[in-house]
Amino acid sequence: MKPITKISLVVLGILFLIFLFGWLFLDYPLPVYEGELILSGLEDRVEVYFDEYAAPHIYAKNEHDLFFAAGYIAARERLFQMTIKAAAVEGRLAELFGERSLPDDIYLRTWGIPKMARLLAENMHPDARTISTHFCEGINAYIDAAKHDLPIEFKLLRIQPLRWEPVHVAGFVRLMGHNLTFSWKPEIILSQVAYMFGEERMRQLWPIHPEDHPVADFNTGIPYVQLWQVLAERDRSLRKHLQMEASHIGSNNWVISGKRTKTGKPILANDPHLPFSQPATWYEMHLVGGRFNVSGACLAGIPVPVMGQNSSCAWGFTNLMLDDIDFFVETTNPDNQNEYLYDGEWCSMVLRKETISVKGRGEYKVIIRETIHGPVISDIHPLLSEGSEGREQNQVISMRWGGHDISDELYSILRMNLMKNWDDFNEAARTYAGPAQNVVFADTAGNIGWRPFVRIPIRKGGQNLIPMPGESSEWDWQGYVPFEEIPVKFNPSTGIIVTANNKVIDDSFPYYVSAFWEDPSRANRIWELLGDREKITVEDVKEIQNDVISLFAREVARYFVWAYEGSEVDNDRNLQTSIDLLRDWDGDHTIGSTAAAIFNVAFLRLLRNIYGDEMDLMGDGFYDGWIALASMSQKNLRRLLTEDQGSWFDNVTTSTVENRNDILRRSFQEGVRELEVRLGPDMANWRWGELHRLTHLHSIGQGMLVLDKMFGFNVGPFEWGGANTTINNGEYLLYEPFDVVNGPSFRRIVDFSKLNFTQFIIPTGQSGLPKSPHYADQAPLYNRGKYRTTYFDEETIKNSGFRHLVLSPPI
Repeated sequence: MKPITKISLVVLGILFLIFLFGWLFLDYPLPVYEGELILSGLEDRVEVYFDEYAAPHIYAKNEHDLFFAAGYIAARERLFQMTIKAAAVEGRLAELFGERSLPDDIYLRTWGIPKMARLLAENMHPDARTISTHFCEGINAYIDAAKHDLPIEFKLLRIQPLRWEPVHVAGFVRLMGHNLTFSWKPEIILSQVAYMFGEERMRQLWPIHPEDHPVADFNTGIPYVQLWQVLAERDRSLRKHLQMEASHIGSNNWVISGKRTKTGKPILANDPHLPFSQPATWYEMHLVGGRFNVSGACLAGIPVPVMGQNSSCAWGFTNLMLDDIDFFVETTNPDNQNEYLYDGEWCSMVLRKETISVKGRGEYKVIIRETIHGPVISDIHPLLSEGSEGREQNQVISMRWGGHDISDELYSILRMNLMKNWDDFNEAARTYAGPAQNVVFADTAGNIGWRPFVRIPIRKGGQNLIPMPGESSEWDWQGYVPFEEIPVKFNPSTGIIVTANNKVIDDSFPYYVSAFWEDPSRANRIWELLGDREKITVEDVKEIQNDVISLFAREVARYFVWAYEGSEVDNDRNLQTSIDLLRDWDGDHTIGSTAAAIFNVAFLRLLRNIYGDEMDLMGDGFYDGWIALASMSQKNLRRLLTEDQGSWFDNVTTSTVENRNDILRRSFQEGVRELEVRLGPDMANWRWGELHRLTHLHSIGQGMLVLDKMFGFNVGPFEWGGANTTINNGEYLLYEPFDVVNGPSFRRIVDFSKLNFTQFIIPTGQSGLPKSPHYADQAPLYNRGKYRTTYFDEETIKNSGFRHLVLSPPI
């Protein structure tokens, strides 16, 4: 054998051994679902039955063991996901991911998430604290058991899981409050519009009709470019970490009285819309022990179902869209930047010193300043705290957020898990503040109801949607609307209650709630489908949850068609055919729809041609930020088109003055030309599913394609129907089309005539372990709009042939 050949063989052998060693090192064990595990920390034997999709039914003889087992079982499947959440709650992402995550930790700590997590944990109801403690003990027991052979993400990133404490449980709820609010964004965008183009142009973007709510005489002559760019960048970066990047973070829920159903019993439906991610947002559990017999969808890190059912009641959530943030322009003392003017006096800011550990870099120290209104949010980047862009050095921006007040959401959720009737449901709301939710209710007695779980701030000027003067207490929040004044519905005469992030509290309510209600397209479509229908069945409800007709698109499409009335379209077959397709289009967004492809491409061109010229002049990121505020920008677009007035149609960069039809025709033609480039000139290929695809992205898989190919982190892509205004939501980012980012994070239907046969589905699977058979085993059903049955009855569960795991304490 030639020497060169021997060397090659040796090199190949070494490479093979390295590969084999690496592969074995990166391998990891899967959870066992059958047999017996000896588990230190248990007081008694716990039985767990796993259905064919690995949803656990946990039976314990006491509540300590029930929640200890729940924490252990959840951590086996979702430890990496839970570690990211715990790190975010404490502002410790840089400890895991290094210096690139330091700005995210500064953002979290300035926002006050870690601070509030500690305060909320200290003020937990004893019952909530006890259950959280048991749950965290179970999580930590799994960490101890797995520490020498952790899931693959920990090995690839060379990190260790964080040990859990009740502070993580309490803080997780507050972190969700941050994730579900966008109400800080319009204050900066609208203020910058006023600064650049005047208050009249700003009024034309107003979500509340300006004649009804005139703008207060505030100083709108302050530029906010750097503040916007830094906050938007940090917000988006954090959302990427948490896999929460979307514009329509909302939901659908409805509840139907037995007098409108075929069985004579209520039906409750819920499909919360959250960003698609892998692993899935929700982890299904059924918990039986002590006072508890409850089944439903848990957030990985919360010990009980957030949405679900017990033996008496069921409940479901949608985002109330509360405006729970106000910014204040504070005047600081030129001689002492840590003092601010308030009611004629210089007041000292509270200075909070924070130390952040950075992986491989030691420690970083930051000082968070707070006024009476809240943290100085403009300190989030050093340059902002020094004054810039015409903003005097003695001006800073503080933030008042409802999430900075003490509440006890976990205790509220526990009380819902244990409720027996409508009165218990209402009492559960007393300790709940946020994230603000519409909660629908049904019970075995045949009652249905709705109430907001929320604290609504009482404030003057909140509806102005621009930063308010911090110098005077005149604009301060004056507490919260009394609990007894919050509107509710109980057994309405219609027999149906629907919420879909639409305006659910009418103008007779004397307090300002929000300007951010979603376009009513989804809510109106649900009512359109339910209508006066009697004898509604679960199958009817399934069809409605999977409906992909957009009333918003149906209406806006007509303006494109009308813009061509009386106009000649010479020798442009694709353009003429496209106009004809939209002429009688009903808004259908099925995968094969050509009209949906045409509409959405032209719609994005329309948004750009109406708002892009002005927003681009305002500074980088303002256009993306405006159209990402879909609850405002889409409603505003509808109003501009309907009223056919306002200077936003005119392109300020051209010498001509464009009107509505000019912009509609230009947008439509550009859309047709874009489709010809994207999908070819043959319109037979213009299918919505060709553009609109869903991939469930893992946080490692989305940034490291080689690792995704090797280990299968991501799930998909799949062709997808729907849009951001359809019941079956299929949102794509309007500034990054057309990949689907947001939609039903689960679908759940509870039929009170068959509580043992709840219909439920999550987008991928129970497990967060890529090589698990349960990593994506629900995706085929979910993609076809199908459901699986989740059982509730103990005898059925124990006699269904489910895998049976016994957790036993040491002898």
